[in-house]
Amino acid sequence: MHKIAEKRRRFGYRRVGIMLERKGM
Repeated sequence: MHKIAEKRRRFGYRRVGIMLERKGM
């Protein structure tokens, strides 16, 4: 369960970075 949470957190962080970059930040 811990591994899944870490993978999901890493994936979420990457998605946030893409969204921020797309916004022009």
